[in-house]
Amino acid sequence: MNFCPKCRHKLIVPDFCVECGSDLSEYLKQERGDAPITQQYPQGAVNTSAYDNVITEGNVLVKYTGKSRTFDIPAGIKEIYSEAFAGNDVISAVTIPEGVTVIGKGAFKGCRSLKTVNLPSTLAEIYEEAFMGCTELEEVVIPKNITELREGVFYNCSKLGKITIPSSLKSAGKNALSSCNNTMDIYISSLEAWCGISGLINVMTSRAHNRIFLSNRLLTAINLNGNTTAISDYAFIGCKDITNITLPYGLKSIGEYAFYGCGIYTVSIPSGVSAIGGYAFSFCTNLAHVNFNCNVPGSIALSYADKRSTVFLGCNKLESVTIGYGVTRIGENAFSDIRSLKKVELPSTITFIGNYAFNNCKGLTTITLPLALKEIGISAFEGCSELRSIEFPYNLESIGNRAFAGCIHFTEITVPDAVNSIGAGAFAGCKSLTRISLPFVGVSRDATRFNGAFGVIFGYTPNQRDATPTHIEQYIEKRESTFSSENYARYYYDIPPTLRTVNVTSATQLSDYAFRNCHMLTNIDLPSTLCAIKKEAFSGCNGLTKIYVPTKVSEIGEGAFSNMIGLTEIFVSMGNLHYSSVSGNLYTKYGDKLIQYARGKTATHFTVPSTVRYIAPRAFANVSALVSVTLPEYLSDIGDYAFEYCSSLKEITIPPYIKSVSRTAFSGCYHLKIKAPAKCSITLGYGSETVIYY
Repeated sequence: MNFCPKCRHKLIVPDFCVECGSDLSEYLKQERGDAPITQQYPQGAVNTSAYDNVITEGNVLVKYTGKSRTFDIPAGIKEIYSEAFAGNDVISAVTIPEGVTVIGKGAFKGCRSLKTVNLPSTLAEIYEEAFMGCTELEEVVIPKNITELREGVFYNCSKLGKITIPSSLKSAGKNALSSCNNTMDIYISSLEAWCGISGLINVMTSRAHNRIFLSNRLLTAINLNGNTTAISDYAFIGCKDITNITLPYGLKSIGEYAFYGCGIYTVSIPSGVSAIGGYAFSFCTNLAHVNFNCNVPGSIALSYADKRSTVFLGCNKLESVTIGYGVTRIGENAFSDIRSLKKVELPSTITFIGNYAFNNCKGLTTITLPLALKEIGISAFEGCSELRSIEFPYNLESIGNRAFAGCIHFTEITVPDAVNSIGAGAFAGCKSLTRISLPFVGVSRDATRFNGAFGVIFGYTPNQRDATPTHIEQYIEKRESTFSSENYARYYYDIPPTLRTVNVTSATQLSDYAFRNCHMLTNIDLPSTLCAIKKEAFSGCNGLTKIYVPTKVSEIGEGAFSNMIGLTEIFVSMGNLHYSSVSGNLYTKYGDKLIQYARGKTATHFTVPSTVRYIAPRAFANVSALVSVTLPEYLSDIGDYAFEYCSSLKEITIPPYIKSVSRTAFSGCYHLKIKAPAKCSITLGYGSETVIYY
């Protein structure tokens, strides 16, 4: 025996089949007479010598060597062995008799002239590649006992355009019907059974048009019974003739590409659906309306890196979506890239809108966010360039990175106090914005450094575009490690140049450099809850003419209000226990420390109040109008850069009781003459001309 009696493959190793792993020792004992002989094949085995060009063993047709154009397989054959007809490029028709149960691997492989073959009702197994490369084969009827179309069984049957699938079929292997006719007519007897077949990708893909015939009638409408819980991947891909579908109440999942390219006009998704595969309704070019009665599932991400699938990609006529009451979630990519979408009706029950849910829906002009909404995901509405305005519900808690990036028509934004996080670049490219109200500054209430900057919610300038939506957290983390006052200016944000007013409603702190260089702002309202204004928080805000320090502020960092060209008034709440304002300048509560002289004042002379003992760092920095300053007799200390770049300052007298003058106190005062007491040692900073001791 030179082949396995179980799988019909040639034996390479005696007593053992490497193909199926069968131990054949007992069988071979029977062959040698070492064990009782049992009948291996049914009665009626064919005698090899009785047929020309046919090699058989028992009831197995091992090889056909003839060159006839037609051949009737002899009665009594139960199995057609692997590659029995392989490579025969003459034979065009084969009749397989009833009683045959197995067609082996590659049995008719490469029979390039084979046009017709009948498969008997007794057939139970068709092995891999059985009809591969039968390029003239046009039609096949799969018998009712077949449960699997194995790998490559009809691969590259380029003229095969008609196949009958039994309701018994459960799965299709890799490339089972790939590279067949560009139009395939598929005849089925049960729609429900068809929807349950796994591996339909191997039956339905690689062609322009699929037509399904149910009970010999072209399928144009789908109406599944209530027992159907799932529609397999690729079930109706390319079925352009299907124009209407009714999905059952009990349906739970719709597979990838399930209705891709169908001709449907509307679809209603039942309440029980919990999963919709990627591209399930993509390129349904007639689809105009979708009604969801379930949580809108996010589409399934494809396997290759950084790619996202979307359910309705290419549905260029889809203009409206209605989501029914009771639905709570809209999943990732749910309506991404539907540029024709103009109207979306959301129920009051929605609590979550996923990442990229409406990304790049350029036709969307308005949307009402429901009161129950808690979270808006990353890039959820990015690229919705026709969206005119947005009103956030007061219960909203989170806005994702770049959630509304590119919404170029927004003029006002009010973020409610319940929000505890605003993603980086959330409002990037909102270039028409004039006013924004925020509960805090930065990405969260306790954010510091770059995360605490006002501009972080508007994204970065072009040379900082490595901060993509996907990697923005890593980007910020990287920049945090290099954070300092010297390099802060290099990380410039894309704050809309039209923005004028910022209203901060419930923050407790403004972090270092929070509004630094926001020169376009003309008004900032600070909340009564504010307790700390950190280092250089408003430095360089040249458009601000006044600033108000609320009651609870107990900490103001160095240079918090420095270098503000237009600042003429600093007001402090009467109830503040730590700070006060005199003539629009900022002092500690009892006037012993001058913290900030309002740079925008135009007076040429200023007399520091007699109560002042300490002039804070940068208190007069860059004040160009002052020609002279009179210091109080009992002044003790002058801090770093206190008079830096006071370019018009010509003369100043250091009082007799001074204890400390920073070496940088007068840096850049090019025309300044300093009169100092003899006991006072002053090291000149950059640009000071001379010191006269008295």
